[in-house]
Amino acid sequence: MATSGQNPSKESEAEMPPGYQLNPDPARNLAMTVAHLAARGWRVESQSAHMATLVKSRTPRHVLHALLTAMSCGLWLPVWLIVTLTARERRVTLVVDQLGSVHQI
Repeated sequence: MATSGQNPSKESEAEMPPGYQLNPDPARNLAMTVAHLAARGWRVESQSAHMATLVKSRTPRHVLHALLTAMSCGLWLPVWLIVTLTARERRVTLVVDQLGSVHQI
């Protein structure tokens, strides 16, 4: 029984995609989580039955920056260069345990 008044199952539901139900098949749970993230713009770099690595690129909107640079007579160019040079990929690794829970490492 939780002493803080919060339902632990509600906390774990917040991490799961909508309509997601815990399934005793760990590989299926991982596949569902990967599909949910792929629908949100993540790219699957590698996947096995119990682990998946996903990547999301952060590319600048070059057309917008070009327009801002032209409209500001070149004053926006340093901002555009900084944004372009600092754009990085975000990488996450997901693992599924024997109970079917998916965790990010």
